[in-house]
Order: sequence, then structure tokens, then C-alpha cells
Amino acid sequence: GGSGTDLIIGHGSNERLRFVESGGFTFNGDTAAANALDDYEEGTWTGLLNGGNFTATQTNFVYTKIGRQVTVNGTMTGFSSSTNSSNIELTGLPFSTPSGISFAGSAFFSKVNKYNGYSHAQGCRVEEGSNRIVFMYSGEGANAQFPVRYTDLNNTTDSRIQFTATYFTSS
Repeated sequence: GGSGTDLIIGHGSNERLRFVESGGFTFNGDTAAANALDDYEEGTWTGLLNGGNFTATQTNFVYTKIGRQVTVNGTMTGFSSSTNSSNIELTGLPFSTPSGISFAGSAFFSKVNKYNGYSHAQGCRVEEGSNRIVFMYSGEGANAQFPVRYTDLNNTTDSRIQFTATYFTSS
């Protein structure tokens, strides 16, 4: 049984796969079109550094969304400041994350100084319940993670941050 001419493998609470009449397929009784594996989207996006107080040249800010899974990546160079102790954060991710969970991704940094007690900058975190990504150092010893700040940039011209993060949307 099913709605319309959906093809369902399994029955009732044992449904395992559904080929949806309108296109795509879902698993384990999920009938939401937004979760169908043909829900594919790709495009570009623009981030704001700390709410727009600082700027950087943004290249290759792209995303791919399949169902609820989103992968973002980009490159930033030419920062407008290296004298402020604010964390380097981007808002404006193309989709927000659900509350209660954050996601980690990889990042490459050049011309970023080591912060006392932390290893070199090496990652990013998509914050929970937001459309914000924060760039991070990895902790040494008892230290956990620490955000990269503008004062950690070796210089504004040659500093570069490249990143990739995969996260899930809230809907």
C-alpha cells in the first residue's frame, strides 16, 4: 500500500524503501520530499566575517545539498584587519543547522601564527542551531579547541584560509 503510485518495499512499520511518484526515493518509512535522495541542489554563497565588520576576498564559496546533507567550501584571502582580537567566523552558510548539534570540518591555513598552548590552526566548526562557521586551533595537553582570531594572522595580504565542512540542515 502507499499513496498514489509510490512503490514501497516493506510494509507499515517495516517499510525500508519508497520510490516516490513525484521522483526520488526515501528510506525506512520517511515520506518527506525534502529528504528524498533526488533533492539535489548546488550553488554559491557569500559569507560575512563576524557580522560584516571585517572583509576578505572570497573565492569558490560553493555548496552542494543532497537531502538534508550540505557540503560547503571556500577560500578567503586579503583580510582587512589583523589587529582585532575577534574570532574569525563566517555567517551566511546557505542552510542552518539543527539545535543541539555542531559539525566539524577541515581547514587549511597559511600565514597564521600559533596561539599559546594550541597547535596550528587546522579546522572549522559549523555551530549548532545557526548558519555560522568558526575556524579553530586544536588543543595541546589539557587545552581543548580555541578559535582563530584576526590578531593571529601573520599578515593580511598573504594569509589564506581554505575550508570544507559537511553538516545537516534543520529541515
